[in-house]
Amino acid sequence: MKIVTIWWWNWQSNLLSAFYEYLWKNEKMRKIVKLSAIVSMSDDGRTTWKLMRAFDSELWIHLPPPWDLRRCLFALSDSKFRKNFQMLFESLVSDEDEPIKNFTIKKIFFETIKKILSDEKIFPITEKIYEDWRKIIIEEKNFSDEEKKLLQVKKNFEEFLHQEWFFFEHVKKILWEFLDYKIPLEEVIKWHKCWNLIMAGLYTEKWKFWAMIQRIHKLMKVPFDVIPVTMEKANIIAETDKWEVIESQDAISNAVDYEWRIETLQLTDCSKESDFNPYAWKKIEEADYIFIWPWDIFTSIWANFIFPKTKWYFQNTKAKIYFIANNTNKKWEASWFKVIDFIDEVINFLWVKIDWIFVNNKRLDLNLADLDRFKNDISVKWWDFVYTTPQEEEYFKAKWIKVIKWDFLDRKTFYKHNKENLMEKIFDEIEDTKEERISRKFIDFMKKAFGK
Repeated sequence: MKIVTIWWWNWQSNLLSAFYEYLWKNEKMRKIVKLSAIVSMSDDGRTTWKLMRAFDSELWIHLPPPWDLRRCLFALSDSKFRKNFQMLFESLVSDEDEPIKNFTIKKIFFETIKKILSDEKIFPITEKIYEDWRKIIIEEKNFSDEEKKLLQVKKNFEEFLHQEWFFFEHVKKILWEFLDYKIPLEEVIKWHKCWNLIMAGLYTEKWKFWAMIQRIHKLMKVPFDVIPVTMEKANIIAETDKWEVIESQDAISNAVDYEWRIETLQLTDCSKESDFNPYAWKKIEEADYIFIWPWDIFTSIWANFIFPKTKWYFQNTKAKIYFIANNTNKKWEASWFKVIDFIDEVINFLWVKIDWIFVNNKRLDLNLADLDRFKNDISVKWWDFVYTTPQEEEYFKAKWIKVIKWDFLDRKTFYKHNKENLMEKIFDEIEDTKEERISRKFIDFMKKAFGK
């Protein structure tokens, strides 16, 4: 069973982690599912943009953004060092204004570990705590609750150091020929994250982005395929229905307060020669099921579809297309959007048939504090939940789209999807579809055999 997911960033990795958790618990499905994640390459925000700009201006080469890839790789990692990878992923290397070229891959690794150990939010260890540990251990008395907490911190600290030693031995075994490599950049290392730099270092040493991704698959023990939608430049530009131009993915998604709906999204002039990754096309061609999740719609979905021939690729796949509807709309990109608007954007852009829609039907009565937290989240920006209406359901029925309504709301964020409920319904539908196919094949066989 070949499944392909396609979109971007946090929502892609969130669904992939749901797949991973479900398959980890379900050994039967784990043996038959081959999962491929196609990841957007239009990210140009925050430290990713700084690193990409440094590569472009200093080395004259394009660095495809590593941020989204590493999140998806981690979501599917089967490594016993998952916690170690997670901690290093989001950690800065250094607070110093020192050039990146002064750091080997090995030094980047150890400087990050040193920074984690000195972070009192992670390990609240001070000279006083060291002294308290010594006293507690020497006195050998019954411990108070406070002393028990101190000893637990000590235990966590020692376990971390012990685990990191084995972790580095694992890294050294896979990346041994890269450990002394230095990225030749004058850009200062401050504000850059550990694994962005390590992935960038593996790329520049061999000058092959695909080879770097394969090496990270091996390092993180990822049993499935994580594939960039392109390995070339994928810078995007949008235009609203009032001819307002918004440049860059970060501006479209986060930074610019525009009043009108986006009318078009296209590649910038420097990216127009870029093409859809042939590895990604092969996975789409072979897929049994394709999962699309719009979220920000233009930066998350259209940014994957605007390459030449992409429409043709999707129109010629035999895969069933599952559409996971947003739980909410969002200011700017999805202002005033209903479920039908998200669906129509994809259908009208790709000219494909959507076979299933998974949509939340749970309505929460939030208290004022939770409502304020929900509305103020960057993924919602003071918009609201979306649900299907009877009119929309009639429209979907007329287009032969099956609607699966269930409680898909995550109770912590209120806008993300509940992973367990979503996976349960997805695989229920997949099993039903398989049975229908077997029944149809049997009926066709009987008709041919008996001439009826």
